Amino acid sequence: MSLPHVPKMDAKPVLAPTVGPPIDRSRTYPDAYPPYMHNPHASSPPRCASDNDFVQQPIVLPQPAIKKFDGDPLNYWSFVRAIESHVHRRTKSEESRLVCLLQYCEDSVAAKLEIYSKDTVSGYSKVRSRMYYDYGRPHIVANACERRLKLFPPVRPDRPKELMGFSDLLEKCRSSLEDFQEYASLNSLDTLKHLIGKLPVDLQKEWVERSFQVLEETGRQPGYLAFTSFVVRCARVANSLFGREVVYEAVHDKP
Repeated sequence: MSLPHVPKMDAKPVLAPTVGPPIDRSRTYPDAYPPYMHNPHASSPPRCASDNDFVQQPIVLPQPAIKKFDGDPLNYWSFVRAIESHVHRRTKSEESRLVCLLQYCEDSVAAKLEIYSKDTVSGYSKVRSRMYYDYGRPHIVANACERRLKLFPPVRPDRPKELMGFSDLLEKCRSSLEDFQEYASLNSLDTLKHLIGKLPVDLQKEWVERSFQVLEETGRQPGYLAFTSFVVRCARVANSLFGREVVYEAVHDKP
């Protein structure tokens, strides 16, 4: 018995269902595959450059400018630190150190130190010792701070910049004295009264209340450091955006 004839049909491949959105070939590589996949010998993507592939280039910093010493004891220790960092540590030649040190002094200071310029062996050490004796000893710096603070003019209530200037001077004196904690002269009752009198009346009243609160809490009268922190905060508030607006309105609203 013969089977019926079945006509042959063209076989079509069975396609697997597509998962995800179709590939937009216009937004990828021309053939929708990374270039390394066209290389039959490539088994992995090319290696990305690492930090070790780059040559470390030295960074050349600009030479800092050292401000000349003008004989003010308040500037002595900052000047010494600059000389130590940018002159003393960069050369072992005593003669070179001496020449640079004298060049970074104002004429009025250098004139007193030129007597050591001929001593190329120990002249640098002698100049450093003389400068410390004349400008850097603790009591000299403390007396200079007290003198500068007492000469500062009283701060007017409608001048926030004057209050900021007084604040800057207080902080500068604190920075100059913090290395050896020489605050005795500034903590005296007479000096504190003088400094409090520099403030406007409203700030004087606020300081009296603040100091009395500290006295009740700690049993000690606040000294120069506490007063400096108080003035610094008041100066920042007065020179803020809203602080200046309030001062401006208070001045112009007066009859």
